[in-house]
Amino acid sequence: MNKKVFAGRSAVIVFFLLFSSMLIFAEQTGSELKSENSSDVSASTVVSAGADVTVTDEFDLLFVDAEDIETPVVSEEKTEKNTITISGNNFTVPLHFSGHLESELGAGYVNEDGNSGATSGVKFLNDLSFSTRIDQTFSLKGTLRTKFPEKKENKQWQIELYEMYFDYAPFSHLYITAGKKETVWGNIRLFSDTEMFEEDDDALCTNILTDSRKGTSMQLRIPAGIFNFTAFALYKGNGENPTQNDLSYAGSVEVIIGQTSFNFFGRKYPSASSAVVLAGEDTHMDPVIGAEVKRTILGFDLYAQELVCLHDKELLKEFGKRLAKNEQIHNSDLNGFSRMAFTGGTYRLWETSGPAFGFNVEFQDVYKPETTSHSSKVAMYAGISRLGRNRNITVGSTWKHYCQERKGVAEPGIILSGIFPHAKWKNGVKIEYGEPFDTAKVTVGTSLLLNVNY
Repeated sequence: MNKKVFAGRSAVIVFFLLFSSMLIFAEQTGSELKSENSSDVSASTVVSAGADVTVTDEFDLLFVDAEDIETPVVSEEKTEKNTITISGNNFTVPLHFSGHLESELGAGYVNEDGNSGATSGVKFLNDLSFSTRIDQTFSLKGTLRTKFPEKKENKQWQIELYEMYFDYAPFSHLYITAGKKETVWGNIRLFSDTEMFEEDDDALCTNILTDSRKGTSMQLRIPAGIFNFTAFALYKGNGENPTQNDLSYAGSVEVIIGQTSFNFFGRKYPSASSAVVLAGEDTHMDPVIGAEVKRTILGFDLYAQELVCLHDKELLKEFGKRLAKNEQIHNSDLNGFSRMAFTGGTYRLWETSGPAFGFNVEFQDVYKPETTSHSSKVAMYAGISRLGRNRNITVGSTWKHYCQERKGVAEPGIILSGIFPHAKWKNGVKIEYGEPFDTAKVTVGTSLLLNVNY
């Protein structure tokens, strides 16, 4: 039993190494590699129509790089009209304002275990942002978010300072970002989606900075040739004088060999006895380390990630000694780790003069040595855009499936844009199968999404 468990985990690790080797020697015939070690996340988020009516258009995100042709009425960001200039005796500062509004009203019909009925929902989200650049070395950005409803805080309306941070480049190869900001590390696209896997810690762990916006952070990035060094610190408390035990620390080293990107990263959380943990402002967790590899081949983005959570130092030392001596490894030797997670996937977008087709699929396996349990899951987005005479139709589906539990959610749908100014008409079906449903729960819904950039 133990040998089988370890053999299965070893197979995943071996696959990760073989995958990395394959990418190094593969011919690059697709698009150029893009580094995503510290990419920003847009302040806007996808909003569904009500708690029970979920007509998602997340697959529309596949086509963010595909420009619509002959689209009807669309909303575009303003630049010149939304800029004011503040002048003084010795300075002039341009201040740019912009906004993004998503308001959705929907209705649907739900069938659950033989019981059916109508439902409806409404959601509202507005981001009002400003930015200013004093010179080539300093810029300041902020976003005020208004949201209805707010499930996490159990509120109807929530108004919050969503982001407020500055970018500072005192030297040509030194970039500093500090403030309240959402930061994403890595190439995992689906399992790091906080909308799709809102309450799944195993999935969200693929971005080790998934909680970055909940505190005050500082990031230091130094590109040096084929290397990219990044350091990160996060404080989630309210005190003015935090100690080093109150902070979370993270670091990464990215190296690009040929057209293949390798990224090695880790994070240390506040100590269990720190003031922020005792006050409930932050959480103590096991340190995490990991590695990631990415390569684009024939237009397909291929990527894989392996990360482990370090739990017991003494057991980890014994594990290291057994590896060094080339001794047989048993499942009990892995108890120094609290979690071992492998995630891999591929993404592809086909552009034509007419329709555009894209898909993104990922697989994740999480192994917890203490309980010798595996948790495997699959996630997928797929869709076709620019259909119809006016090229204003998008058809697609999202799907996530938990292998051991044999449950999941599939959401096929169709989106029509341009029928109304600045709006999308969304129609879809949400199918939830497996536990806790005896038979699949089916929700059929339609909604109108007002989507405006101003």
